[in-house]
Order: sequence, then C-alpha cells, then structure tokens
Amino acid sequence: MKNIGFPHDEATDAADRCGADWNEQALRTAKKELYMYPYSYEKLIKNLEEWKDFTREQAVYAAENCGADWNEQVVEKLEYYIDFFDEMTREEMLQALADDGFTDEQIAYAAEQKEI
Repeated sequence: MKNIGFPHDEATDAADRCGADWNEQALRTAKKELYMYPYSYEKLIKNLEEWKDFTREQAVYAAENCGADWNEQVVEKLEYYIDFFDEMTREEMLQALADDGFTDEQIAYAAEQKEI
C-alpha cells in the first residue's frame, strides 16, 4: 500500500476494515489494464502486484477470472510490435513476446495469425 501521509499501520488497518472485496478490485483493475494494453497472463499478474499493489493471490484471481483470451492478447501485442517497431526482425519480435511472458504455443499462434 502506498503511503499518502498516514502511518502505515493506520492505513493498513483502514484498508482492512473498509469492506472492500480486494479480489473484485483486482479483477476490475485487470479488466481496465487489458482494455488499454495487451498482456500475457504472467505479465498481468506481475503488473497487478508490482504497480497496483495487489497481493499475489488477488492478482492470480484477477488473471484467472478476467475473461481474457490470451491468444487474442498475444496477437494484439505482436500487432503492436509490427506497427511501431518496423526495424525489429521476426526473431526479435518473437523473443519480445517470450520476454513479455507469452507461452511458446501463444507465440506460434500469433506468428501464424500475422503470417510472420
């Protein structure tokens, strides 16, 4: 939890007692993130943990319940590389997808869909 002027213990106590369903909050955040940018399953979890301060369990819940089509996500990400990084080679694009946490099967699917 980011500190915005309250002592950590007081802020934590307030967050614990506010009645929020943190799994649902993580899920809503995941859906917003996926609306704006394509993510792999693993990268979405990492983003929710590191940038949005959800626990690992909350982030996994969100990734598993957000309804994402991970094949669609990898195709969108590959389209992004094709559109904005035309100097990248095929191999560099595929490696970038792997670095983004997509599986070998997902990467192969995207490469076939985009015929690269």
